[in-house]
Amino acid sequence: MKLIFFILGQLLMHRTVYSWKIPSHAVCEHSHLTISCPENYKIKITYANYGRLIPSSVFCPYSSSHDDRRDCISSNSKSIVQGQCDGRGTCTVAASNSVFGDPCVNTYKYLEIEYDCIGNPVDGSWSVWNSWTGCSKSCGTGHKSRTRSCDSPAPANGGSGCSGNGTHIVSCLQQDCPINGGWSGWNSWSGCSKSCGIGHRSRTRSCDSPAPASGGAECDGLRNQTETCSPLSCPTQLPPIRQLRMIQQEMMTIP
Repeated sequence: MKLIFFILGQLLMHRTVYSWKIPSHAVCEHSHLTISCPENYKIKITYANYGRLIPSSVFCPYSSSHDDRRDCISSNSKSIVQGQCDGRGTCTVAASNSVFGDPCVNTYKYLEIEYDCIGNPVDGSWSVWNSWTGCSKSCGTGHKSRTRSCDSPAPANGGSGCSGNGTHIVSCLQQDCPINGGWSGWNSWSGCSKSCGIGHRSRTRSCDSPAPASGGAECDGLRNQTETCSPLSCPTQLPPIRQLRMIQQEMMTIP
C-alpha cells in the first residue's frame, strides 16, 4: 500500500514572485511518489534523496532483517528526479533500487523530494481602447485622450510588459471661437478735391486686423474720415474787356 508522509511541522504553501514553495513529500521504499503543480506552473526540483537519515521525520516501518539505524544518501537522487520531473506539471517517481541504485544494502529506505512550482512567463497584452474623453475646450483647438490597460492578460511570472503607450492624446476642435474685428491703420489721405480755395479730402481704414469671424463683432467706429482742405488761395477774377469798356463809357457821360 502506498504511503505518503510530509515533514513534521510542514510549512504552509506560500507564493513568491512567480513560484510556489511545496513542502517536502516522501514515500517509503517500493512505493511511488507523485508530485504536481497548479495549472500554468511547472515543477522545479530543489532537493531529493533516496536513502535514509537518522534521525528522520519520515516514518517508514522498520524491519528486523534491515539495519535501519544507518545514514545513507544516494548522491544521484536529485539529478535523477530532476530528469523525470523538472519542467512538467506532474510526475511520478518510484522509490526503488532499480531507479536510484542501492546506497545502503540491508537498510529500509525512503524517497524524499522538495520542489517549487514555477509559473510559466505570461507576456502582457493591451486591452481595447477606452472611449475618448471630451474635448478640453468648448471652442478652438483643445485635446482629448483615451486609455488602455495592460491586463489582457497582465504580465505574470516574469513575463514582459506591454509595448507602447497606455494613453493616446490627439487635438480636437469643437467649433471655431468667435473673433471680434479690429481696425487696420488709416490709409493715406486722398488729394484735395479743389486745386485752390476750400475743398475736401478723405482717408479710409479696413476692419481686417483681424476680420470678424465665427460670429464675432464688427469693428466699432468710422470706416471713412473726411476733412476740409485748402491747398492755395484762388486769384481775384478780373471783368471781361467788353464789360470794362462799357463801364468806361458810362463814366464819361456822367456830368
